[in-house]
Amino acid sequence: MKKLLLPLFLLAILVSTAYAQETWQKVKIFSDDLRSDIEMLRKIDVIVDEGFTGKDNSISVFLTASDVEKLRSTGMRFEVVIYDWDAHYKKLPVLTPEEQLAVRQQSKQNYGVEGLTYGTMGGYYTLAEINAQLDSMRALPESDHSEGFDRHHYRGKAFIRGENIRQP
Repeated sequence: MKKLLLPLFLLAILVSTAYAQETWQKVKIFSDDLRSDIEMLRKIDVIVDEGFTGKDNSISVFLTASDVEKLRSTGMRFEVVIYDWDAHYKKLPVLTPEEQLAVRQQSKQNYGVEGLTYGTMGGYYTLAEINAQLDSMRALPESDHSEGFDRHHYRGKAFIRGENIRQP
């Protein structure tokens, strides 16, 4: 039994590492017929969940490097705008502690919002950080985070408004 578990464990680590290291890229796809082009992408297993359309008949989307290779095989006209999204975010300027303090004070003075914090992804929260914040709020007594809200209906909004997630 132990002989079987070790290879399975190593295989699981290799597979999870391969998926975790996938590079995300921002791609601008030029299209005269967006609906049919998105349908063509779906047929080759490139799923476009969300995008931003441009005035130049384009759509900007985030794709994995392997999906960009699939896109390249279609012959569609596109350009890679950002080659490594994670590296791009790490290069963004980060507020100094003094600037963060000034923003916190301004937020409290102008909007009555306290508790402003910044995430590790260019000031934004990662999904893991958002989940950790929400989990820590669940541990608080109800009166600490739901005053003025119907707790069951506005559970996430109290957090988002209270933490004031950084805007670009």
